[in-house]
Amino acid sequence: MIVGSAVPPPPPTWVSETPLSQPRAYAQAVGLATGEVLLVGGMGRDDGLVMRTEAELFDPLTRRSVLVGGVRPGRIWHTVTTLADDRVLVAGGVERAGDGWSTLGLAEIFDPWTRRWTRVAEMLQPRSDHAATLLKDGRVLVAGGHVGPTPLASVEIYDPATDTWTAAAPLPKTRWSFSMATLPDGRVLAAGGFMDPGLQTDTSVIYDPATDTWTEGPRLWSERANHTTVLLPSGDVLLVGGQRAAANTAERYDARLGAFVFAGTLVQPRMFAQAAARPDGSVVLVGGILRPESGEGFVPNDFVEIWDPRTNLWSAYQSAPTARAAGAAVAVGNGVCIFGGSILGDEPIRTVECLE
Repeated sequence: MIVGSAVPPPPPTWVSETPLSQPRAYAQAVGLATGEVLLVGGMGRDDGLVMRTEAELFDPLTRRSVLVGGVRPGRIWHTVTTLADDRVLVAGGVERAGDGWSTLGLAEIFDPWTRRWTRVAEMLQPRSDHAATLLKDGRVLVAGGHVGPTPLASVEIYDPATDTWTAAAPLPKTRWSFSMATLPDGRVLAAGGFMDPGLQTDTSVIYDPATDTWTEGPRLWSERANHTTVLLPSGDVLLVGGQRAAANTAERYDARLGAFVFAGTLVQPRMFAQAAARPDGSVVLVGGILRPESGEGFVPNDFVEIWDPRTNLWSAYQSAPTARAAGAAVAVGNGVCIFGGSILGDEPIRTVECLE
């Protein structure tokens, strides 16, 4: 009896899915325990209010999305955090107010099993461009950001068991548009972003919830802002691209070493890209725009590359069907789906594309 050799599986390829119900750029997306993907907020110029007041659920099985009511008012620059019981906390952001913007302190929780929204206690401080992460004890740490033009160092913690916000030790300095993640040992890393007076930074700080204290963390390899952050299956944190000198590099916070390590040179520099980690630890990076100092303006690209954690190298892959930036990427099964975003001229789109 001759046993034939196993036939290798076909390589992943891009598939264009049924578009979203609404165009939305700068939305936040998260995978749910139901297997669906929740998209919250975002902008759409065809909407009279500019902001999307209804959330949307994408089902990978039916390859379609449906509207599931508000986060009201619509918002961008908010945070979306999955709680220990699979519900999702949406906090802060900005809404369109006449010809300007208004910073929000509102918070809501979405239950994926009932598909219902519940308004919960407001944050102590309205904020946008902030960061949030789930602590090991089930509470949510929210830090930094800004209210209007004023940058924030304040920090607060939400307890879903009591529906209360409590002030925590502030950041050592104001910080916004930064990376934040809970480490395997329960501490929290805050890294990069902008610091007053609006300069990008290569600093990091670490929060210990057991002592309610912040301490100085390791330096990044590069001053990094407007980058893409990916939490890896290992518990490490990958920071990719950004503006200026950081645009063509990546670095990884090694939780075991307690240090940032170089994570390769990108094939193409970019900022405002979309990225997600697959179960094998590889990371798919899609689109984005060139550095603004290139003088080309908001011109997204369709370039795709993949980071291999075994070799620490980035390699070019099949281009995505749509050139976009400021979309949302979520790992779905063994693949990655990209939702919405903006095309040439920062025009919001409905497109959904999956690498599967």
